[in-house]
Amino acid sequence: NVVELNKNNNTAVASRATYVIGGDLALQAVSAPGTAQFGQSITVTWVVTNVGSSLPNVSWRDGLYLANSANSLAGATLLLTAAAPTTLAAGGAYTNTQPVTLPVGTQLPAGTYYLTAVADCFNSLVEQTKTNNSMAAPIALSLPPLPDLAVTQITVPNAATPGQAVSLTWGITNQGTA
Repeated sequence: NVVELNKNNNTAVASRATYVIGGDLALQAVSAPGTAQFGQSITVTWVVTNVGSSLPNVSWRDGLYLANSANSLAGATLLLTAAAPTTLAAGGAYTNTQPVTLPVGTQLPAGTYYLTAVADCFNSLVEQTKTNNSMAAPIALSLPPLPDLAVTQITVPNAATPGQAVSLTWGITNQGTA
């Protein structure tokens, strides 16, 4: 801290705006199979263009999500992130093709989902707009054959004494299709 006579004159505001120019990434296309099964490995391709007026100022990564909606990532699952090129001139484009394994679990019912590609998924770049950074492709997902284990019988002794070891036997069968 500097002891000053008047601290009220230590700041100023410029009389005109300063515009930051830089890269502005925009998703142009996303392609993937129209149908697949949970747990299956598929290939997804997306194309990103720099619609800005200059090179992006830092490196960035793209993300691929599995979402319930074509226009929202709320509740989406991040499937992967992929490195983007180190430079991308204004008007330039790149294509990213990635293999991805779709998640499988009982929390995901069969139905229509969206594979959403997001350029600069970690918001590393300063851009004019972020609304053009994502695009989705629909995919109909079905459940693969799954096991369904069931206890068929259990045998227990008729009586037992507290603290005594008892012998239990049981049978299990797979009623599922896998």
